[in-house]
Amino acid sequence: MRGSLAWVLAGSLLVGGCARTPDEQQIREALAAMADAVEEKAPRRFVAYLAEDFQDQEGRDVDGVRALMRLHFLSNRKLGVFVTRTVVEVSGDRATAQLDVTLTGTSRWLPERVRALDLRVEWRRRQGQWKAVAASWKPLFGQ
Repeated sequence: MRGSLAWVLAGSLLVGGCARTPDEQQIREALAAMADAVEEKAPRRFVAYLAEDFQDQEGRDVDGVRALMRLHFLSNRKLGVFVTRTVVEVSGDRATAQLDVTLTGTSRWLPERVRALDLRVEWRRRQGQWKAVAASWKPLFGQ
């Protein structure tokens, strides 16, 4: 009997260890995957994290974001995404991520285009998945 109790306790600890990833971590992982998708020039992977009704501050929807990405992919041999600060706040099925991001574009070896942004991304959980529904930004350092 004591042996079976030990197995039950061990099993419950293992099941508890397999619990769902916390919401904040899911969003941080999504942001990291989106940055990787930009650097790897993979627009489909990037827009997979956008909600169908996504809109940025300039009025771009998912198709507009995809088109903008293709333009940058064509005009830059290599793109870099450097995140120096990320703050994620979750409230129920909504969340906000505030990031300091530096974007670089290179056609040869050294970055020729650099843009540092204070980026805000609004998220909503839909069918158990976090999707970005809005994005806005302003320049860092008064660019």
